[in-house]
Amino acid sequence: MKGFLWKTLWNRRKAMWELFVEQVFIGLVLMLCLSSLLDAVRQYRQPGMLDTGNTYLVMFTANLEDALKDHNLYGNALIATKTALTHLETHPSVADYCVSCNLTPYLRSSDFYVTDTVRVDDRKIRFFPKFVFPKALDIFGLRLEEGSWFTEERYLEDGSAPVVVTRQLADAAGWTDAVNRQFVYKGQTYTVIGVVDGVKQHVFEEALASIFFLFPERGIPNGNTEYVVKVKKGHDADFYAAIHKEFQQSSVRDKAQLVLYSLDEMKEMSMFNTMLSVVAQAVPVLFLFFFAFIGTFGIFWLQSEKRLKEYALRLALGATRKQLLGMVIGESLAVSALASLPAVLLSFFIFDLTWVNVCAVVATVVLMALFSVFSACYPAYKVSKVNPAEALHYE
Repeated sequence: MKGFLWKTLWNRRKAMWELFVEQVFIGLVLMLCLSSLLDAVRQYRQPGMLDTGNTYLVMFTANLEDALKDHNLYGNALIATKTALTHLETHPSVADYCVSCNLTPYLRSSDFYVTDTVRVDDRKIRFFPKFVFPKALDIFGLRLEEGSWFTEERYLEDGSAPVVVTRQLADAAGWTDAVNRQFVYKGQTYTVIGVVDGVKQHVFEEALASIFFLFPERGIPNGNTEYVVKVKKGHDADFYAAIHKEFQQSSVRDKAQLVLYSLDEMKEMSMFNTMLSVVAQAVPVLFLFFFAFIGTFGIFWLQSEKRLKEYALRLALGATRKQLLGMVIGESLAVSALASLPAVLLSFFIFDLTWVNVCAVVATVVLMALFSVFSACYPAYKVSKVNPAEALHYE
């Protein structure tokens, strides 16, 4: 049966040539689209996504023109922000708030998050320094893999300062057990007390090596001070009203402005370009699939009409209706299998051997097979219902 099927296709190669070329093109485009989609899914599922649900970045920030005239205005605006949030700490709409630096995601390009280098066991590692208050663990839902988070204690019994590192930094340092490891940074000895799974600054970027320090008691570290408030679900409007009232009562209301960003909305904006790219590829592929389905369906429909007497003769000679059904669908599957080969071969040259790309190739082959079955299913059904007596009546 298989040999007959391939022989039949070879004899009808001129009629099937356009269908073959069409499916080669569909296979290539589909493979590229699936690779982009699966890679985006992989990046999204990478560890380090911070919990930004119902969280808001709040700041009283000075206008640039006024800040140039009054050099104390920027600092005063930060103090006014902290004072306002202290007043709102017990407000019915506020679950909690924290202060951090260089931690809050989606605010700017990753290139503008402060980086530094540290030498650990003769290895020079570039990392993102992040300054936090202990509350940041709960506000952002950071996930500890081992060890513990900060307490209010700024120094340990041996005089070293506690730090928490990301898994990426521990791997870069070659640590299998990172807790209690020590290193020197800017003249201070630090002891690792915990390891988190990572911190992503943007949704579709991988988490990079980072070190968490306790926010300094004096002075502001390099980077931007961030005030983040966790608002109780359903109380957003109450919080808006309360923070606006605090701003109007602040000492900087005439020379500053209130900045209030929903981090969930910032997250959606961070995802926009990547999602737009995936959609821009997916939509043409869907239309291509639709029109190719109609074309393949039409070709097999016409072929089944032209070969109706052949199928009727096969039935008269003892072929079963199930065999006819399998013959038509088998021809369609054979064409798709041949058309998938160029896409599979090309994947070895354009893709790295990763599970994402392997899944994209396998998914392409499977979808092309399903495409073939569904496009030939109805013509095959009509062929299997042919009446030999009627089809061969005038022969």
